[in-house]
Amino acid sequence: MKKKENKVLENTKKLALSGIFTALCFAVMYVGGITQVFDLCAAVIAALVVIISVIEIGGMWPWLIWGVASVLCLFFIPDKFIALEFILFGGLYPMVKAWLEKFPAFIAWSMKILYFNVVFSAAYLLATYLFGMRELGFTLKIPAYVAANGFFILADVCFTLIISVYFTKLRPRIKKSSN
Repeated sequence: MKKKENKVLENTKKLALSGIFTALCFAVMYVGGITQVFDLCAAVIAALVVIISVIEIGGMWPWLIWGVASVLCLFFIPDKFIALEFILFGGLYPMVKAWLEKFPAFIAWSMKILYFNVVFSAAYLLATYLFGMRELGFTLKIPAYVAANGFFILADVCFTLIISVYFTKLRPRIKKSSN
């Protein structure tokens, strides 16, 4: 009986954390949508929130955070391209990154870059043809891909560094203070 109560308590904690992380993702993306300058930064910050959920909660919970925050972004953020940035990159990439980093470095990086280029193209095409946003400020030409891939590689390296700092510096402090 005690094990069942502990499992329920553990799931309750995970559910509460998931709700907090979902609200944080949506709030950050909403601010990015209002300012329209902060949109890409908002997607990166929201990705950091999802990364923490992958580390701390794991399992299906980060997927639920991504799904619920994605629906909220689609319904409540007026600029659908900003919502797509979260749905296809900021919210989804932390889980993809965690899975791909189980492979050797060359394969992982090849798959990450392939994933990003597919997502980048899909975001542009969805925004242009599904949501009717004709003036995105760029077209799918080589300079746009080069710049976007440069940003992606920089973001991935920064995510890795932030994850390392989280594991070595922040997480031990959080665990120590919660005991």
